[in-house]
Amino acid sequence: MPESPTHRLQAKPSMRAQDLAEYMAASDVAKRTVIQKCKFRPLARLVQHKEARASIGHWMRQGAGDSDALTAEAARIRRKIADTDFEAEVNEHNAGYVEAFRDICDQLAIPACDMEALAGKVSINMNGLDVRYAPDLILKNTNRNNVAKIGAMFLLYSKGKSASTEEALYLSALSYGYLEDAPINNGCESDKALCISVCAYSGTVHPAPGNSKRRFSNMMAAGATISDLWPAIPAPKNARLA
Repeated sequence: MPESPTHRLQAKPSMRAQDLAEYMAASDVAKRTVIQKCKFRPLARLVQHKEARASIGHWMRQGAGDSDALTAEAARIRRKIADTDFEAEVNEHNAGYVEAFRDICDQLAIPACDMEALAGKVSINMNGLDVRYAPDLILKNTNRNNVAKIGAMFLLYSKGKSASTEEALYLSALSYGYLEDAPINNGCESDKALCISVCAYSGTVHPAPGNSKRRFSNMMAAGATISDLWPAIPAPKNARLA
């Protein structure tokens, strides 16, 4: 009887924005590993934090009120019926994410702004690399000169440790560069202070740095490099493709 497949091939060069940020911050050797994991998607179920991110985003859009609401939300997620051990594990990880954010939410240095969910799906063509752009929130405000500004917030979380500063800065710079000319800006100006990556473990807020335009240009160039390398990247050792 043939063994079950372990990976699915992503034939077209494609990454999440978070993967591209990881690539940019990685060593030359590790860069190929980032491409490999994006090209060959594991079929094994992976713990994801979609529910935690959605819960935190909703709490922030509602005005970021009493943190007791986050405690209650974590308890709700943990109580969810799980048909398998894996589902129970996912619930526990998502509840822990919400609790970690609750513990640091009162120290977040985020500019005053309106917060809304991203409408629809956004894909950025970066010189042949399809980058899936899905920030947790779109941020907007108006400055003292009555100029409408826009940015985006990504939540970053890894249990027990802080997010990589370089990855966070690249992710914020990606938001700044993309939102300068993106259709979704609706005439608003991209603002570095509103393009942020937030570590949900440490509470550190990473706004787009002063060299964001250069970083964005480097990411565009990396898109071409990744697209060129994609066909030659081999499957992981012992991988069986679906």
